[in-house]
Parts: sequence; C-alpha cells; structure tokens
Amino acid sequence: MTQIPKSAPQLYETDFAVWTEKTVQLIRTGQFGQVDWDAVIEEIESLGRSERRELKSRLEVLLQHLLKWQYQSSCGVAFGEIRLMSSATKL
Repeated sequence: MTQIPKSAPQLYETDFAVWTEKTVQLIRTGQFGQVDWDAVIEEIESLGRSERRELKSRLEVLLQHLLKWQYQSSCGVAFGEIRLMSSATKL
C-alpha cells in the first residue's frame, strides 16, 4: 500500500517530529515556499511562552527559598544555603 504524502499543515497536526525534520530540511535547502510558516510562527511563540513560564516558576522557588532562609535561620543555615544555591543554579 502506497502512503499518500501529507502536506506540511497536515503533518504538523499529525506527526510533529516528522514535521520538524521536514521543516528543517526545507529551510536548510532554501525551499522557503514549501515551509508551513504559520506553524513555524506558532511554535516560536509557544517556545517563548514556555520559557517565560519556566523562568517565572524558578524565580518564585528562589524567592520562597530566600524568604525561608531569611526568616527560618534557626532551622539550619547550611540546609537553606544548599537549597538556595540549587535554585539559583537552575536559573
């Protein structure tokens, strides 16, 4: 049975991994007219949102650790410092 090739928009919806490989190949070979630019733009926007959410989450954790370290120093400074360094390193 012969597979019918899918258009870029169909491929984007059904097989993201194959879509990304095909899109990279099209861009690298200069076949810009065949690239599904709407999907590329959507992915770039999505990546930006994801990165911002991740940064916000890590900053919130770091702030929580800083506050705990500041106000609960009697619970063990060394433990707090390790958690702070771990959170800061992830940023």
